[in-house]
Amino acid sequence: MAEQPRHQMNKASADFLQCFLSSLPPRKARELRSRHVSADFFCADEVNANLCADLVLRGEKRATCGLAYWYDSGQERHPQVGDLLIVQDWDRNPVCIVELLSVHRLAFGDVGEDFALAEGEGDKSYTWWRKTHWEFFSNELADLGMNMEETMQIVTEHFQIVWPGKEIS
Repeated sequence: MAEQPRHQMNKASADFLQCFLSSLPPRKARELRSRHVSADFFCADEVNANLCADLVLRGEKRATCGLAYWYDSGQERHPQVGDLLIVQDWDRNPVCIVELLSVHRLAFGDVGEDFALAEGEGDKSYTWWRKTHWEFFSNELADLGMNMEETMQIVTEHFQIVWPGKEIS
């Protein structure tokens, strides 16, 4: 199978989105059509992408983060409150739809324990979160010829499941 660019919506995700919109009152569906919708998986490997999709479905993963560099460089669109994400597994199958509730930019060293818990990965501890994300971001930055630092800016996102599940705001 040819690799699909990240965030590109495939037919399965487009159909999943249409099913969600069809379940809503017409006025709400029209309003949501104006929001930004993307489709993607979490993490950079099959095992963790599938694990994260499952954690989202179980309500254990309610947040994510990424390097601000990707947004600042224009390589990624900056997430905004109200954006919708079709969470996919590694094979690009849609799993659920989440709505962004908050988006914050801060230094890596300023991320608190509450965020580590909301990300819901690993043993859910702050120590695990810091170690794993330091390594992940260090690898991303090394590919760019940059070094990870405590002051490195990241963007944190909190979200909630809206399909199937909760009422969307």
